[in-house]
Formats: sequence, C-alpha cells, structure tokens
Amino acid sequence: MNKVIHIAIFAMLFCGILSAQVRSKKFSFTESGLPDLYATIDFIDSNGNKILENRESGKIILTITNKGKSKAQGILVAVNNLVPDPELKISDPKQVNILAPADSVRLEFSISASKQIKTQENKIEILVTENGSMQDMDPAYLILPTLAYDPPKLQCAGLEVIEVGEDVDVKKADGQLHPKERVYIRVVVQNVGQSPAPNVTYSLENTHQSIRIEQASGVLGTMQPGEWKEFTFKITTPSAQRMADIKDKLPLFLTLRNDELEGRLEGYQLPLKIDQPPMAQNIVEVKPRLDNVKKTFAKFELSNKFKANMDNVIDIRNVGQSISKRAHSIGVVIGVEQYKDIAPAPFAANDATVMAEYFKKVLGVEQIIVLKNDEVTYSRMDDIFNPLSGELASAIKKNETDVFVFYSGHGIPDKTGETTYLFPSDGKISNLENRAYSLPKFYADLNRLNARTVTVILDACFSGAARKTQNTLLANLTGQKGIRLKINRPWESYNNFTVINSSTSDETSLGFDEAEMGLFTYYVTAGLKGEADKNKDGKVTLGELKEYVIANVIETSRKKSGLQTPEFFGDESQILVEYK
Repeated sequence: MNKVIHIAIFAMLFCGILSAQVRSKKFSFTESGLPDLYATIDFIDSNGNKILENRESGKIILTITNKGKSKAQGILVAVNNLVPDPELKISDPKQVNILAPADSVRLEFSISASKQIKTQENKIEILVTENGSMQDMDPAYLILPTLAYDPPKLQCAGLEVIEVGEDVDVKKADGQLHPKERVYIRVVVQNVGQSPAPNVTYSLENTHQSIRIEQASGVLGTMQPGEWKEFTFKITTPSAQRMADIKDKLPLFLTLRNDELEGRLEGYQLPLKIDQPPMAQNIVEVKPRLDNVKKTFAKFELSNKFKANMDNVIDIRNVGQSISKRAHSIGVVIGVEQYKDIAPAPFAANDATVMAEYFKKVLGVEQIIVLKNDEVTYSRMDDIFNPLSGELASAIKKNETDVFVFYSGHGIPDKTGETTYLFPSDGKISNLENRAYSLPKFYADLNRLNARTVTVILDACFSGAARKTQNTLLANLTGQKGIRLKINRPWESYNNFTVINSSTSDETSLGFDEAEMGLFTYYVTAGLKGEADKNKDGKVTLGELKEYVIANVIETSRKKSGLQTPEFFGDESQILVEYK
C-alpha cells in the first residue's frame, strides 16, 4: 500500500513539473519579450487626386513590421467603412499567420466606388489585431471622400459654312448658305458634362425632300469633359421656290449618342438658316466639379503605431558646402517649440537648428543669430529687428547687406483678423499688441533697414490653430472660431524682398514626423540641398524652389491630414544656391 501511495505522489509531482514546463513554454514570450507591431499606410487611387470618384478604384497599402522580440501570431487586418455603404466595395480581411521579429509583410486592400456612389465623406477603419499575445494596435482611420456620378452632356457648340473643297458649288461666298448651292457644313460638338462620353457617334436626319445631305453619320470616339470635336457633312440646297415651306431653320436634326444612357443629344434641330450667318462657335470652359469636395481629400487619422507611407525621405541634415558666398550678409534664425502659456509647436526648434546650418553652408550667409525656445522673447525680438537700435541695424551696410530671416513657430491672429503676429515664447494671447510681434511691424522694420535684399521664410500659420503632427492633435490657440483674416502683404511694394510662407492664411502648417521637422521646412531644405534643381545645372533658383516645394508640400499634406499650400513672392530667376 505504501508503495502505491509513493508511486501516486511521484506521479503527481512529475505531472506538476511537466505542467509547469508546458506553461513555461506556452508563455515563453514573458522571458524573451513581446511582439511589437507597427505599420505604414498609404492610399492610392487611379487618377491620383485622393478622391474616389464613381467607378474609380484604389487601394489601401499596409506594411506591418514586428519590432518586438518574439514572433507575432494570428495577425488579422480588417478594413471597414464605419458607415456601411453597398456602393463602396472593400476587400475582405486578411490574415498573417506568423510574423517573426524584424520581419515585415505588405498587404493590399482594394477599394472601389460604383456608379451610384454618393458625394460624401467616409470614415474607414483599419484595425490590426494579434492573437498570439493580444498586442492589438489602436485603429487608424482613412477619411475618404467619394464623388457622385455627374453625367456627360453632349451639345452642339457651333456651325460654319465651308465654301471650298471638292465638288463645291457656291453662288455667293459670304459664309452663309443660299439656295442652289453645294457646300460643306462644319459642326462643332462639345461634352460640357463632368464625366467622359464614351464612343460618341453622330447622325443627321433630313426631313425635307428637296434638300440633299451626304456624310450624315460617323464616329467621334470618346469625349472627355470639356473636350470638343468636329465633323462635316455636305449639303445641296434647291431653289428658293422649292424651300418656300421652310419658314425658319432647315429641318436637319442632329443626334449624338454615347455608351452612357445619360448625356445624349436626341433630334436637335441645327440652327442653320438660308441667307443668314450660322450659329457662331461657343466652346464652354468646363471646370472639374471638385468644388463640391474642395479642400477635402483622402487623409489618415493615425494612432501612435501607424504612420503614413513616405517614400524616399531625404536626409536633409547631411548637407554639403555649396559654392555660394554672400559678402556682408546676416541671418536671423528663430525656432519656438515650447511656449509658456499655449500648446507647443512640434519640431520648431529642430527647424531652427537645421535651417541655421543651411543658412551657413548652403546660402553662404556670413553671420547668423540663432534663437530657440525661451531665448525667443518679445524684448529679444525687438533687440534684433528694431530698425533704429537693433542688432540688424548696427550690423548691416545700407544697400550692400543681404538679410535672411527664418521663423518657425506659432502665428496668431487677433480676434478681428485685422492683424497677425509672430508669437514669442513669453507671448500673451490676451495682450497681443504688447506681447507679440505684429507682421506689419516686422516687415516695416525690415524694410527700414535699407538692406540690399531681404529674404523671409516663415514656417507658421495664422489660422489660430497649432501645428499638427501624427501624435499631436490640432489645437485651437485663440479659442475662437471662424476668424477671417484680412490679408495684408506689405512686402509686395518692396522691390528687394523675397517672402516664402508655409501656407495660405486659412490653412494649418503641418509637422513632418518622419524627419522631425515642419513639413514646409523639410521641403525647403531638401530643395536647397539640390532636389529642386530641375534642369540639373547645379543651381537652384527661386522659381525652381517654388515649384518643388509647393508640389511636394501639397502632395504630402494630402497624404497626412490636411491641405497645405506654400506661397512664394519674389524674383523667380534669382539664384539662391549654386553647387560645383
């Protein structure tokens, strides 16, 4: 009996040890670490305008990377419209069984809009879950506007009597149709609708027995919105007596058809009369109907483990020396990221650090004053820019010195929108007149220095909103809504000024997380580094920089969270930087 008890106890101990080993093996990630999933995300539509139009397709591209120390198992990725719409089709969820540490997987989800899609804004959730360790990612969202079908519309846009050509018999060459003539009639047709008219055909019906027409039908092919095409037909008119029953227009009826049911022109009587000028050509300008969704386009709302996919991020901090040298030049570089009383301006201090290097190495500025964060007070700004006693006033040689100023930080409008301000670290929104530097004063002070040239680069918006980044929510700095700025551009009257602004007055300037800089400053420095040198002649002009910065900031801001449109003023032929 004792032997049996001993065996039982031994078995229980053995099973307990084995069970502990199994449990240890099952939860081994507690010893080696957890998986840690991150993702980059992108949206691409067929025509690249970041709006999914009717019958257009696109795709959401997700690259998931495991940055943890153990494998991720049972990853499920689902893409769902939070307001289900049967006219918007999205791929089914996708599963990744195992993703080892440091490995990545690329997933594509197709998305398409039917002809019946509505003009609306869709919020599409991208949800990544992981069963192995339950380390789910917070969801990301694609805000995707869709554009409803707006049909083509075919119409006659003009007529012309052609009195020369084979077998033409003209009684009176005056551009009009007369009795007993044989001439050609040129017909202009246009698609004034918003959608293409595929496979357009034309046909003419003549209901008068004494009038003869030839070449009365044919194919025009697909006509894009706003596109116009022409065809000719031959007409032979009888004597006036045989047309005495025609009191007005000739009984010639035009039909234009296409593969769409909408937009056709059926039985249209041509405005063609005897002994009168024909209908003059009238081509209509057709503007895209994107005004319905203007300033709305596909953008992401990202959690901290998602980021928008950005190809070819340039290392702008690694910059070489240009051959540009500016004698008697001075620069002021200001970056205010941390404020005492309001939300920060992310990456503004980094902007100043990088731009100071570019002033020195790229633009060839001799002397540079750099201020960051709490160094940027109202009194310190006045010490620099005061045209009578400031540091710039004492440093420049009149009509010889080139002055460069860069500012990254908040711009603040007053409550009326009449005046905007550069905001120092110790600024007070409640006392802008005495605790912030007004832009009119800023430009007036610079103009009074009588420098040879002045170049101002501002990475600041004046809409009253704080700089937005992937991990920073948009903040209302002024606590007011709907401020309409009264735009004042004093620099336009100064012959020697170049002014570059990061955005228009009603837009928000964004941060660029991938480079830890302002989006605008990143592309300005990338352009100066040589990316803007479109003709590859080793020189970057203001015009080249303008084209490069505006195109890239608009494209990238649309990918991120809102439209940002830089503004440039100055002589576009001026050479900013020259390389060997």
